[in-house]
Amino acid sequence: NAKITFGEVAKYWLEKIKVKNTFRTHEGYASVTNKHLMPKLKDILIKDIKAVHGEELIKKLKNDKHNERGVNLILGVLKSIINNALERELIDKNPLIRVKPLKEKPRSETYWTKLEISQFLRANLNETNYALYVVALNSGMRRGELAGLCWDRIDFERNQIEVSRTRDRYGLRETTKTGIRRYVPMNIEVKRVLEQLRRKQNHLQYIFCDAPNEPFNVHHLYRDFAKAQKKSGLERKIRFHDMRHTFASQFMMNGGSLYDLQKILGHTKIEMTMRYAHLSADH
Repeated sequence: NAKITFGEVAKYWLEKIKVKNTFRTHEGYASVTNKHLMPKLKDILIKDIKAVHGEELIKKLKNDKHNERGVNLILGVLKSIINNALERELIDKNPLIRVKPLKEKPRSETYWTKLEISQFLRANLNETNYALYVVALNSGMRRGELAGLCWDRIDFERNQIEVSRTRDRYGLRETTKTGIRRYVPMNIEVKRVLEQLRRKQNHLQYIFCDAPNEPFNVHHLYRDFAKAQKKSGLERKIRFHDMRHTFASQFMMNGGSLYDLQKILGHTKIEMTMRYAHLSADH
């Protein structure tokens, strides 16, 4: 144990968490480790890591113009590696226990009003991605979940969408971002557009396609969504992910409960859902 370096512990930790995370998430942790932690800490013995190393990391990241959230994310990876060393009894105590994360500015969620939603959808009624936009705005599903949505997960009798897959540039996986299978209710609009698509795509696997049974390119989606917003004439532009926030905001303003919203969005912690609490008429 006396000769084990930080780099060796980091490598072990990255290998250990691979089975618990999606490829994309694991790739992000590996990138943070190799870019921000290894250059300074790789050859330092794990027993010699001190609080000052964490403080110096924060100082450097701030000097490099990282925002508070980015700094805390990188610091969190460092702490996870150190915690792994503690669990394996390579060190007797956590030297970073008193290194506090930066105070982050409250995040304001961007969302469309009902009028903006209507204007956007009317302008894109005949576009290829129209059904995709309707489902996104009425379900709160993530981009990868929409990309990986197949007909075997649609239950027209119970009016439910089973969200249990995600798709990105690495392919389709039988899991979601949080690893939780959940069920999203279909309202009248979602059921209508999906039934229309079903009649056209009787033998296809994926629901939202660029070509027959060719699922849409998740990276082209940003470009297509920007064009769709321009076509609608909306002055206030949002990100594709903000359609998830739009759903959550409208859900609360229409009298929905935080508990139901948490389950529909697939949040593991109610604190994530609490961001929308102030929009509730009963708040």
